Amino acid sequence: MTHHRHSTTLSISYADQRLARTVADALAVEVDQIDDDRSRATVECHTREVGDVPDSDAREIGDVPDSDARAVGGVPDSDARNAQTDEVTTVRVTVTASDLTALRAGINTWTRLVDVAESVSAAAEE
Repeated sequence: MTHHRHSTTLSISYADQRLARTVADALAVEVDQIDDDRSRATVECHTREVGDVPDSDAREIGDVPDSDARAVGGVPDSDARNAQTDEVTTVRVTVTASDLTALRAGINTWTRLVDVAESVSAAAEE
């Protein structure tokens, strides 16, 4: 088994909890299909009150802070509010890899998968 010493977390916040769960569910089915000896990923979906401070886990170098999470999609926490509950739902994709080339490939793959899941969900709503 290869040691995965590099990691990055893509954190995407959504105003719509249903959209966030749809994106997370679409990504989750890909986790075991895409993982290989050099990289793997996990997908999590969390809902929290807008005023709550997000988990401040120890982060590896290269992680994306929640405030910079717009690179993938979604909306910043200050705008990601569910009108009825004042909650934000965040999808987190953590990519770990044994080397930087595999990490870059994993980030590119999962970023595209998030984009596709968002696009398909938007098209289904039309």
